[in-house]
Amino acid sequence: MSFLIKKLPMEQMDHVLAFLEEVFAGEQNIPAALNNISEDLKPIWWYVEYESEMAGVIAGWIENDAWHLGRFAVSRELRGLGIGKQLITFALTEIFKHGAEDIITEARDVSVAILKKLGGKVTGEPINFYGEPVTPMIIEKEAFFESVSESKERNKEQEQKNEPNCRG
Repeated sequence: MSFLIKKLPMEQMDHVLAFLEEVFAGEQNIPAALNNISEDLKPIWWYVEYESEMAGVIAGWIENDAWHLGRFAVSRELRGLGIGKQLITFALTEIFKHGAEDIITEARDVSVAILKKLGGKVTGEPINFYGEPVTPMIIEKEAFFESVSESKERNKEQEQKNEPNCRG
């Protein structure tokens, strides 16, 4: 499976909002009016392109002097393939490159699991958000890069175990 993660050109924002409406309003009962992020917050959007179609989206923005991560969605048909983890990892890396020391989010249970693997920490009790819980979390720069590094090491070790032993 081949896909690309790209920064969203603003002329594609209508496409993103339609995608988010399908996922959030269609699957999670979240009103479409909540999907957009005010331009005053200077959001940065990224998306996954798969077979020339939008397959996922995520955004980062600064609100009250803190970086936030949200509007995370992946096409139903492509869930469970690792696209979401790669999209979150990419977005977090980019936000940290913009100077963030930590990033705040409110995450659904599936995203909580991904973020914990990336060094995220739960900072409070889940709250009901349109019928499903969201959990407040923080992702700290040092913990994130440490977890990414450890994950790469585990993957490297696994690849080495899977290589055939070739002796001449």
